[in-house]
Amino acid sequence: MRLIVCILFALFLQSCVVERLLKFKNQLKNPEKYIHFNDPGLLKFRYPILHLEDIQLLTGVLPTKKIDNQVTYDFLRPEAPNYSFTYTLIFKDEKLVIIDYPDVFFNALEATFAFDSLGLLGNATLPDSNTWTVGDSDQSVKGIPLKKDIENVFGPPTIVTQFSNEIIYHYHYTHPVDGNLQYIKVSISFDKKTNKATQLFLQLPDRNWKINL
Repeated sequence: MRLIVCILFALFLQSCVVERLLKFKNQLKNPEKYIHFNDPGLLKFRYPILHLEDIQLLTGVLPTKKIDNQVTYDFLRPEAPNYSFTYTLIFKDEKLVIIDYPDVFFNALEATFAFDSLGLLGNATLPDSNTWTVGDSDQSVKGIPLKKDIENVFGPPTIVTQFSNEIIYHYHYTHPVDGNLQYIKVSISFDKKTNKATQLFLQLPDRNWKINL
């Protein structure tokens, strides 16, 4: 009997997570309405939905540190420490209300690009696989960053891959968690003629994201 109760409780929790993620996805279809992006280094959710476990489900990335209602994530680049990043997530009543992200992103990337990128996620069909691809619709993205913009934010790439029509910058990060390390990789593709970013690929511990711009 106890086993049955545990199974039913687990199924209930899973259904709650799915419901929250679907609501959040619908919010992303109209990010200007639900997300405040005008304060440097702060992303504020006007109608909070996400719990910490939802974020862990989507990414597999665990917090570096958790104190009360604040959760910190450190992404380190040992070969280029000045381009390491720290994000702080602030929760209220267990719901994500603020993401405190590095100011360099706000200063270097246009708000239109941020909102349009979020809109891609909101309009995407997410498959049941380890790689979720978004951005295959006809939705346009404004303010796409150039290679120099990415270099200003992320610094020199860890590895560079070149092809006839594109160049790919690869950035490798270590993420400390409870004395261990998780590994995060970010790959950004650029068109050689325009120098504009064309694709963003995130290799996370439990989920890969491919975003076509």
